[in-house]
Amino acid sequence: DYKVTGVQTCALPIYIVNNGGQVIIGGTNNSGAGGSYSVLSSTSLAVPLTNWTLLNSGTFNANGNFSLTNATGTNSQRFYILRVP
Repeated sequence: DYKVTGVQTCALPIYIVNNGGQVIIGGTNNSGAGGSYSVLSSTSLAVPLTNWTLLNSGTFNANGNFSLTNATGTNSQRFYILRVP
């Protein structure tokens, strides 16, 4: 079993779904197309943010949305953060 817990520190609507061994993360920037983002991951919250793994970076699509899929792998616990400059 996987437990998804989110802590949101910004006004961006974000969703995280565990689907058959895949974690699907997505959301919107609330302001339309453009703007960049990056999604980072770590197996421990104690790890400094500078040492988190970059999973994906890009720009929000024409509707201001983003989505990415990541395999859950063998780790039973993983943390994610959406970074928007």
